[in-house]
Order: sequence, then structure tokens, then C-alpha cells
Amino acid sequence: MPKNYKKVPGKILAKIQGFPDDDLLVACVRRMTKADIEDRAHLNLRLENNVLLVPTTATPSAKMGKYSDANLNGKEVVRRDLPKTTKSVVVQAPNWRGSGTHDVWQTREVFVRDFIAPKEVTLSLELLDGPHDGSTFTLKFTIDEVLNRKSADFEAELLYNLNILQENVGVVDVFPSRATRDDYTLTIRLNWEILPPGDLDNVIGRMLQGRRPVSPQQRAAEEHHARPP
Repeated sequence: MPKNYKKVPGKILAKIQGFPDDDLLVACVRRMTKADIEDRAHLNLRLENNVLLVPTTATPSAKMGKYSDANLNGKEVVRRDLPKTTKSVVVQAPNWRGSGTHDVWQTREVFVRDFIAPKEVTLSLELLDGPHDGSTFTLKFTIDEVLNRKSADFEAELLYNLNILQENVGVVDVFPSRATRDDYTLTIRLNWEILPPGDLDNVIGRMLQGRRPVSPQQRAAEEHHARPP
């Protein structure tokens, strides 16, 4: 099971700073093998005679991790930052000189607990391309919640959705809410070699050669994914 992010990756925050608008989506593009698809049966992906059947939407399974579980069932948060409160509880005690039990009330000091309601976000799925070489498929996965980078709880909501994607797909990324299909297909990851200083522009130029003019956002996405980690 993929590990959760404890904070938003710096690479994601840097990419968001270059977006032209405040609204964005947590989404990713992933090239998947047949084994990858089998591992994500919970998203209702299915291969039949080398044809990939892709549902329009899928609900993250609670079994995929703590964020996916909270997304469906909510969660309790122990408020250790607040004073304890008095709580009466009933326990069973054995009867004196006899069989059976009876109720006994006890008073305890306990921490306040807040219940965080489930968000119930879903994933939108789209097949972008494939099969490649008869064995791999390129898919887009999108959390169906538009985030605004100016909202007060933006980073918390961003981290939440990134972890939903991480638990269920294993890849995270972000895109402007108005990103086009071309913007997504440009981000298909390639096996880059470490580039000597100054070579990145040449590589990007070769990638764009012969294609119609692209937007600044598309070129930024190309450079974002061409840079070595």
C-alpha cells in the first residue's frame, strides 16, 4: 500500500504557483500495465480480450488506506488541545453472592472527540490511449472536487485529495481546472536520463517539433515532467 504524504510535496506547490487561475484539480496520468490494472480491481477496471473497460467514475475503497477510509466513513479526532470533560459510563458488575450482573455507573475524565464527516469524493476515470505494444494503457484519474488555492483550508484539502489519489492510483499530480486533454497527455512520464546543464531546452524543443503551437501551460507541464527528480 502506498505511503501517505504528511505534507504537500514542494514540487506540487511549485507547480500550482505557475497556474494561471486559482481553481485546480488533483489528478494524474498514468501508463499502466496489465498487472497495474489487476492491482486496481477496486476501481472497476477490467480487461476483456485486450480491451480495457473503464468506468466513468469509481469510489475509492476504504481498504486502500486511512484517507480512503475517512472519505467513506468519516473519522474521530481526539482533541488533546482542549481540557478533558466529565463523562458517565455504565459497566457490568457481578451480583453480590449470586449469578448474573448489574449496571454500575462510573464517572471518568476524557478528552473531547470531534467527528469529521466523510467527504465522499469520487474518482473520474478516462482512457487516453492504448494499448501500447499490446500491453500498456494510458489513463487519467481525477478527484471530482475543484480546489481553490485562495481558500483558508486549501493546503489541508489539497493534502487530503493527494493522499486519496496516492492510495488508489499510486501517482499524484495537479492541473488547472480548465486543463485540456492535450495538457494531460503531455504529462505522460518518460524514462528520462539525467540531463547535463543546458540540455533541457533542447529536449523540450525536440518533443514539440512538428506539433501545433502549444500554450504556456502545456509547455510548463512538459518541462515539469521532463526535469529529473
